[in-house]
Amino acid sequence: MMGTPKMATHPVLTLDTRYRKLPGMAYGLSQPVIMVKIHVTALPGLDLPRLDAALRSYVTEPYPIPAMVEVDASRGLLERLHYWHSALQREYGVPVFGVCRIGNPRPDPEDARAAYYPLVLPCVHARASQAALEWMIKSINLLVTRDSLDQEEEDLLQEGLLALRSAFEPVALGSTNTIHFLAAAAQLGMQVTRLAPDLYLVGQGRFGRRLLSSITDATPAIGARMAGNKLLSAQVLSQFGMPVPFHVVVESEEQAVAAAGKIGYPVVVKPAGEEQGRGVFAGLRSESSVRRAYNEAARFTSATMVEKHYHGEDFRFTVAHGQVVKIMHRKPGGVTGDGRSSIAALVAEVQATPEHVRSFRRQAKHRLDLDEEAVDLLQELGLGAESVPEAGLFVPLRRKSNISTGGDYSILPVESVHPDNCELAVDAAHALGLDLAGIDIIMQDLTISWRDTESVICEVNAQPQI
Repeated sequence: MMGTPKMATHPVLTLDTRYRKLPGMAYGLSQPVIMVKIHVTALPGLDLPRLDAALRSYVTEPYPIPAMVEVDASRGLLERLHYWHSALQREYGVPVFGVCRIGNPRPDPEDARAAYYPLVLPCVHARASQAALEWMIKSINLLVTRDSLDQEEEDLLQEGLLALRSAFEPVALGSTNTIHFLAAAAQLGMQVTRLAPDLYLVGQGRFGRRLLSSITDATPAIGARMAGNKLLSAQVLSQFGMPVPFHVVVESEEQAVAAAGKIGYPVVVKPAGEEQGRGVFAGLRSESSVRRAYNEAARFTSATMVEKHYHGEDFRFTVAHGQVVKIMHRKPGGVTGDGRSSIAALVAEVQATPEHVRSFRRQAKHRLDLDEEAVDLLQELGLGAESVPEAGLFVPLRRKSNISTGGDYSILPVESVHPDNCELAVDAAHALGLDLAGIDIIMQDLTISWRDTESVICEVNAQPQI
């Protein structure tokens, strides 16, 4: 894995288990810090870029590796240790950002190649930081002294990753949004203060802003409440003349089936008050599928909606302070055939991509899998898990386009969209009084005004996923 095997009588890195955490911001770092001492044994010919490549097998890399100030090999190795130690924690939702401080070394009197280095690292939780540091040092010691790892060593590292998930869980962020905001603040050099779990103050004084996921201190409670209730938000938007799906509120299986028959198949069944596509079932074409969907949706809320299914593309308009800042073209999760691989094999390839691996490590479940929903869709298409789709054929495995359930997306330039469609999204956010909102619109073509084609606002999110 790391090129020519290197012989080492001692570990390259050894951690002094005595450490000290300073609760404030010290040594120029913007977070609390943990102070440790690390014994470094110089390793001639150490290839640091190849070490980075090897560590990517265990830790995905959502943020780029910063430029390293490699005065010498030992300091370069400690800089790598800091970066990957922080990246490992971020992968599990522990928001560690910022630089480290490497102190002057103290020579080891028993080994001329070795020295003790004091290291100051950004820290959120001392035990989580120490656990990550121990795993990372163990990994680096293996990777820099082996051409490849044997199965026992590989299993050792993987078991350590599983143990870290449990160690990080009590201190990890509950929202996937928050870490992206904190990363942006870190890149901009803005001070961040943790006020409570998932609640952060970005900036200082009267210019500071409080963030809870993507809810801000300027988000009105009444607007968030309206957006959180699909029935209520549809009523408000329709009163402002905006297009919303025709729907019927039902309270039983029989009412759901009757409503579907009245509306006409295909239909959508969804709870009135959930987010991220939970309990939403789209494109239902049979009485049996409506019954199953109703029972699932009813688990989330007492008010269940059956609405007309509108054919078109799914677009998420992110509106901030009266302006469209991002447009996502969302597509249901699925796989694209290559003419050789089975659907099961193609799903495994998707699950192995960095984004899906990162999601799995944080949530301990796959976004896209051959679960009941996927199997039902395949049966409708006359396919199975071992079917081999032809090259270029897209096989949907999800009925909805939410990213959290395996959906894919592309970003569209705002200027490429008809201005009426951006205005519709801004008006929807304004109607609910939201400063930051995700407006989900179903339409055929974004370059055509929503007034000239069948279009509906299917949902408004006061806490959009970023």
